[in-house]
Amino acid sequence: MTEFPGQRQALRRASLAASISLALAACAVGPDFKPPEAPKVAADHPYTPVPLPAQTASAPGAAGASQRFVPGDDIPAQWWQVYRSEPLDQ
Repeated sequence: MTEFPGQRQALRRASLAASISLALAACAVGPDFKPPEAPKVAADHPYTPVPLPAQTASAPGAAGASQRFVPGDDIPAQWWQVYRSEPLDQ
């Protein structure tokens, strides 16, 4: 295939113009656009749609014991020591 002078530069310009046009078109919304309403949440559990259970499910195995959720409980200042991990302790 023979290449004409300036053909590669013209192809680059055309692809750049097409890319910019597509990018700008992707930002457009209709004139009747209305942002969605924020989800409704309850005052006693504002982060989840339903209240959390008292504890998680358990599974067989060494680390399969269920966990308890204690709202309002203090987190230790050195929380990483709970994992007993030497790399985290360092």
